[in-house]
Amino acid sequence: MDFAAFIEWSRSLRASCADLIDVAETRIAHALAPLRPEVAVPETFPRLHRCHLAPVWCALRGLPPQAARAAFACDGVRHGLELLLRAFAMAGRRVAIPCDVYPVYWRIAAAAGVATSELDTFPDFDLPKLLAQATSDGASVVLLPAPLKLHGRAWTASEADVAARWLAEDGERRLVLDGVYAFGRPLDATMLQLIATDQVFYLDSLSKGWLHELVFGMALVPERDRESLQDIFRALQPSQRQLFVACELMTRFHDFPARLANELALRRALLAQRLAKAGVTSCSVAQGYLVVIEADARALLAKHRVLALPASIFGSARRDFSIASALPAAVPAMP
Repeated sequence: MDFAAFIEWSRSLRASCADLIDVAETRIAHALAPLRPEVAVPETFPRLHRCHLAPVWCALRGLPPQAARAAFACDGVRHGLELLLRAFAMAGRRVAIPCDVYPVYWRIAAAAGVATSELDTFPDFDLPKLLAQATSDGASVVLLPAPLKLHGRAWTASEADVAARWLAEDGERRLVLDGVYAFGRPLDATMLQLIATDQVFYLDSLSKGWLHELVFGMALVPERDRESLQDIFRALQPSQRQLFVACELMTRFHDFPARLANELALRRALLAQRLAKAGVTSCSVAQGYLVVIEADARALLAKHRVLALPASIFGSARRDFSIASALPAAVPAMP
């Protein structure tokens, strides 16, 4: 069942089952709209420039000031990935992409015309095996989420060490890390270690951490690749409105990601209670709003009246796993 089929299936269930335990909301900006920071854009304001926002973003993410010279503005992670995959295609590179995290990765790759190979990352995230597979397939670039979207956790120090050793074996190798599920929080030591290799692209946006979609994103590129890629990003023309909203979010509402993390922790706890009350055991996660259940989605519905997300909507072939979302849980809005 892909996402489109799930939408139709879930719509009919919601209309016909009054006692449904619905834990299948995926649109965080929609679900948490009452919490979203509101930015009023005045009719006139001093002109803003992308180069002024790069240091602000770097400071929020815990990066050194000098990183700003290789931090390029875009509309978000998908937009940044589009630009990078086109560049990799033109360079004749092969990119290894997870087949079980985010099907949109594959649509972007197909549109870019880049050579690809598949990686199975769920339920087991075995990084040595994944990187060995990518190498065997002839991929010099590996795209992965960081933090891990479906596992609900950051990379471990040992995983970062594995990745750093893989990169060090060949100066042409690159990691592209999708950082949107860090929800705008400062980068941890493992991510800073990887970025310090100068072989890592880090993609970010304000869509999750500030609940504002298609406003602003950043692509941090390796310094060694900066000159070859800077014209691609500098050709972009974000609107003054986008830049104003982004600036306001990252300055006036700089603390919102931390407040959001607390909100999601409350929602995960309530989700676990709802599932336990229904007789369903969920896996423990450290962050985010997605929680793994080791059960088939149709079986959950038939036995427990729980509407969860089949792992297949993320691209996984595993039918014995489902994903529950903490977003529907009713908790008071943040002050």
